[in-house]
Amino acid sequence: MGAGFPVVAGTGCPRHVHLDGDPHGDRTTQGEDLALPCADLETCLVAFLSELLFINETEGLAFDAYSFQMDGLVLHAHLEGAAIVSQTKEIKAVTYHNLSIRQTERGMEVSIVFDV
Repeated sequence: MGAGFPVVAGTGCPRHVHLDGDPHGDRTTQGEDLALPCADLETCLVAFLSELLFINETEGLAFDAYSFQMDGLVLHAHLEGAAIVSQTKEIKAVTYHNLSIRQTERGMEVSIVFDV
């Protein structure tokens, strides 16, 4: 994997979708594939979460299964999810404000601020 980025796969990825919607109504699974340029971990995280937010807003989808692969400085992601049935809180933007990514004994730990 390039640029020292860790590879993540499975369902333990960011769960911000639970802040802004319920993906458990119609369980007709839909997939999305993304390719996002990444200069560093922070840029990669913000680009990925911003893309999730865009898909949520434009297509009404939330994702609960993810797989990732780095190809040089491009993050390739495959997402699986479903239509959102209800939305209780709107996330307006993903920000770099107070963003931190750090390695811990348990893995990567992230602090991020969303504009709501």
